[in-house]
Amino acid sequence: MIKYRPDIDGLRAISVISVLIYHADFDFNGIRILTGGFLGVDIFFVISGYLISSLILKEYQLNNNFSFKNFYNRRIRRIIPVLMFITLISIPIAFIYLLPYHLIEFSNSIFFSTFFLSNFYFIYDGLQYGGDLSISKPFLHTWSLSVEEQFYLFFPFLTLFFLKFFRKYLLLFFIVILVLSLISADFGNNNNQLSNFYFLTSRIWEIFFGVVVSILHHKGLTYVKNVYFIDFLSITSLFIILASFVIFEKELEHPSTLTLIPVLATSLLIYLNINNTLVNKLLSLNLLVYTGLISYSLYLWHFPILSFIYLLGLQSNISSFYAIIFSFPLSILTYNLIEKKFRNFEKINN
Repeated sequence: MIKYRPDIDGLRAISVISVLIYHADFDFNGIRILTGGFLGVDIFFVISGYLISSLILKEYQLNNNFSFKNFYNRRIRRIIPVLMFITLISIPIAFIYLLPYHLIEFSNSIFFSTFFLSNFYFIYDGLQYGGDLSISKPFLHTWSLSVEEQFYLFFPFLTLFFLKFFRKYLLLFFIVILVLSLISADFGNNNNQLSNFYFLTSRIWEIFFGVVVSILHHKGLTYVKNVYFIDFLSITSLFIILASFVIFEKELEHPSTLTLIPVLATSLLIYLNINNTLVNKLLSLNLLVYTGLISYSLYLWHFPILSFIYLLGLQSNISSFYAIIFSFPLSILTYNLIEKKFRNFEKINN
């Protein structure tokens, strides 16, 4: 088991809140709030890369092997139960209130999200994330979940192969993949922005930034040691992340070299915050940590609620605000009654 870091849950909280506000599309006197809030997903990718690779490296270090069965068992228990529950809750609502055309699209998105292929479906559908029609797709947000699951299919095998036969080149190999993926993303951004946005190949570099940080921690490589400089870099990194949510816009300009700004800041924050920094204390506040713990449920709940409000013709700043607020108690319930129970072998078996 890797050491728990509450600051990462705090960072998750900031990421999910930015995504919620972005999707709520709050508009005040023609000014949209957090036009770059979609970058919260990119931060999630970095965090996922860090945590998954840390888990693999730690298990291999302890056992000189890695259990694929346990890994995928954990992934299934972590992801599937809540996703299926929210899907089942959404189906009768959609059946009652959606028009036939929207109902067909809803059914298609559920089918593809169940098999973690919704990113491909939305490319085929030609749907621009963040566009005017995107809110009409209750399961559009599952595209990022599909990207992560597709990543999980190959990453453990690739990592174990290099750990067994080319351990010396593990870090170099992942850096090479990171650079190639970033080049691919920048090329895709200039040639086919829709596919570039949804494809795993354009997102691997974001995930691999987290992987590289994990390897540096695993090897005990610490390049910044001055406490005051660490504090300065941590505060600067957090400021860059928050500023990115406000300054950036135009979702389809990402991922690209522009996205390097929040991704690098996130990576640096995760890398430096192993010490008792000011930012570490901030991100470890109980409210932020708990929001981070329920962030998966929050992410799954909020978008269908906002989408149904839109499809019923009830969208406004007030209704979107109440939708976001309503997502929290629902997420607390599913976190405690579903997520926590399915993560625990004993509770499932009893």
